[in-house]
Amino acid sequence: MHDILFVPRAFGYSRKVRVMDYLPYLDLAGVSYQVVHPPARFIRHAYQWVPFIFRVLTWGRKSRVIFVQKDILWPTLWAYLQRCGCKIVYDFDDAIFAAPESGKRAVYCFSLSRKSSEVQVGEMIRRSDLTIVANDYLAQFARKHGARVCVFPMSVKLSDYRPKQHGPRRPVIVGWHGSPFTVPHLALVKDALQQIARRYGEAVEFVFMTNGVVPRLDLPYRQIPLTQENEIAALADFDVGIVPLPESPFSLGKCSFKLIQYLAAGQPTVSARLGFNAEVIRDGENGFLAGDSREWYDKLSRLIEDAGLRQRFGEEGRRTAAQKFDIAINSQAWVKLIREYLPS
Repeated sequence: MHDILFVPRAFGYSRKVRVMDYLPYLDLAGVSYQVVHPPARFIRHAYQWVPFIFRVLTWGRKSRVIFVQKDILWPTLWAYLQRCGCKIVYDFDDAIFAAPESGKRAVYCFSLSRKSSEVQVGEMIRRSDLTIVANDYLAQFARKHGARVCVFPMSVKLSDYRPKQHGPRRPVIVGWHGSPFTVPHLALVKDALQQIARRYGEAVEFVFMTNGVVPRLDLPYRQIPLTQENEIAALADFDVGIVPLPESPFSLGKCSFKLIQYLAAGQPTVSARLGFNAEVIRDGENGFLAGDSREWYDKLSRLIEDAGLRQRFGEEGRRTAAQKFDIAINSQAWVKLIREYLPS
């Protein structure tokens, strides 16, 4: 018998950050576990669902806790395992109950129901014995559904990131990185970036690390692919990071993982004054917050022109990451929660 069966997402960073990165700490704590990965959502993988469900049933009945990460999949399956005596832990790190800007559902559920994501996530929370979320905004939604809720922020392995040493440099690299779903956010700062390009010319280079299609910005930029293998090395070459976000319920639930990566890498950052970003960034101390185009332009200009300010923000941002978002520290509380929650 295992202590925990993990059923993470089929893909995406949240699988790595919310589940896989914590497993070595469970090993150290002597907690046994099994991981069953669901198939991808594509129709061509449909034949894999039967063996997946068989593995979940097999390992689930031999586990004391079922840890479901983000995707609900098949609610009937978790209800059955709960009747078998398993405790259900549900974890999510986005506002999966709200409609994302992409128009696609943020949570995957292959029940025959046509219920909205908000209803489905609410039902899953009520079914769960414990809900783990990544910020207080998500916790507020979970508590409305009567859940026992614990907040654990997104975490990085700080030792993987070498803090940037900022000095006089030309060109200064203004960088952004994100998924195909968030790359349209660059259009929100199009006017500010165009003004920066006109003012500084070849003294500034824009680099966008993404596998998505960059919107038309009418300025020169370099695009590089985003992979887990090249991400940290590419981030180290940025001089300033940017985090634009639209004002929407989905954005309010975002957990600022890319921003946390900038902080860990010692990158001074200009971020939208929105949601969890506005909790992480103390404007003028460990980064800048910006609203309209004028504010984006002014604050980016200050960082481009002042290497000393970039260094100061980078050091303070790194300190913020070390205090709040280092998995080496956060894992201790996470493992303690899991161990305490395991039935005796």
